Amino acid sequence: ESVMQMGPRTRRNFVEQNSQLWMAVSDDGGKTFGENYPITEIVVCACCVPTISFLDGGDTVVVSYRYVTKNYLRDNVVIRSSDGGKTFSEPTYISNDGWIASFCPHAGSSVIADRAGRLHSLWFTGGRPDADEAGIYYTFSDDAGKTFASRKLMDKTPLHTVLHAQIVVDSNNHLWGVWENIAEGEMKPQIFLAHRTASGTEWSHTYQVSDGTTTAMLPTLATDGQKVYISWTEKRGENSAFKVRTAALVSS
Repeated sequence: ESVMQMGPRTRRNFVEQNSQLWMAVSDDGGKTFGENYPITEIVVCACCVPTISFLDGGDTVVVSYRYVTKNYLRDNVVIRSSDGGKTFSEPTYISNDGWIASFCPHAGSSVIADRAGRLHSLWFTGGRPDADEAGIYYTFSDDAGKTFASRKLMDKTPLHTVLHAQIVVDSNNHLWGVWENIAEGEMKPQIFLAHRTASGTEWSHTYQVSDGTTTAMLPTLATDGQKVYISWTEKRGENSAFKVRTAALVSS
């Protein structure tokens, strides 16, 4: 029976390091935490950072991670809890990409909830073998991650690379996505940005925010009430630097 079709059950505690996700809950604003407990089975890609989102005023907890099988299938999934994190559902696919990678990609999915309760995800995948599907993709869910819309290609990427992406929601409920990519004919990865309004269905033009003179990687996003902040690491030879750029929020 496929692990994707099994019902909720008590989680086992595996002894292998970094083989499953664990959770701890605080009832006093982070001053103290309860005991750690496992929330997944032994199918977690240990190098890909998970995310956690809260829906329905915090009543629903959604955790994303990169699934891995014995055959090195590494696709992104979510699990859900409707009891404050005590129990979680079995995983469901964010996207059935079919990416086989025998190495640690260190590139998990980025998942965030907007004010309307919609989940949004942005991620990199190498895609199915020989299918030329490598790219940065976006999707969303309106049912707390039970199902996701068909993925949308945001940016085609070269084969045999591992790239990173992040998505955030600003104070106007607009989406911002940032990722790294190696443009056609270029050798160095660069940082790219796009946005979408809360009422829109299409993403904006993609903007390159790094200057192209160095290797730019590991982008992150943050917003406040007025601006979006884009940061990344640049490497030139043995030297590295941390760069930050800002942009005004989109009003409509």
